[in-house]
Amino acid sequence: MNRCLVPVTRTLVVALVTACLTTVSLAQGGPPQGPPGGMGVTVLNAPLPVTQGGPWTVQVVNPSGTPAAVSITNPATNPVPTSNVDNPGRIPYQSTQIADTTCFGTSPSCVVFFPPVPSGHRLVVLHVSGLAGAATKPGQINIGAGKQVAGAVGGVRVNSLTDFAFQPFTVDTSFDQSVLMYLDAGDIPGVDALTEEVNGASSVNMTFFKINLSGYLLDCSVSKCVPIAH
Repeated sequence: MNRCLVPVTRTLVVALVTACLTTVSLAQGGPPQGPPGGMGVTVLNAPLPVTQGGPWTVQVVNPSGTPAAVSITNPATNPVPTSNVDNPGRIPYQSTQIADTTCFGTSPSCVVFFPPVPSGHRLVVLHVSGLAGAATKPGQINIGAGKQVAGAVGGVRVNSLTDFAFQPFTVDTSFDQSVLMYLDAGDIPGVDALTEEVNGASSVNMTFFKINLSGYLLDCSVSKCVPIAH
């Protein structure tokens, strides 16, 4: 019985001594044992095909209350492509209209109207030019540019946003006037003319009225157009 216990006891002692030596080694900062390549994990995998859906919509939110600083690097050697949505050359505007001939020879005033400003746009008029004719040389002719509104006694008239007068030297008078006039979607641009005599004589009748408008359109669907202040 005792002979059997001796080998077992010796084995236990050896095991205990080995365990103690290992514990002491770890306590002293000895490196843990592991695979030859270290404890890092290496994933081996053949390239996987990646399928990109889309197109994707990316929305950047920068609240006005607590805006975040934004820095854009735009080197001269490799500039970032940009587009100015308010550039006058993007949507140039040019239009020519001739007055209805019913006012020719029968009235000292004439009016022309242009197509309505397209939906989702704002019209900026920069120039008004044209040609006005009268039966005889008038004392002066007054030109007004604006938009169409309802008349006081029916019909329509021009609500002038800018007025300018000319002293014609001949029966037919041409003019070219710089203006700055804003009209919103649906507004109908209009220009009217009225011959006047400064000496109290009757105004002479119009015989011709041709108007050119030029400027540009703003696309309010790309960049919001705030209401025109009055």
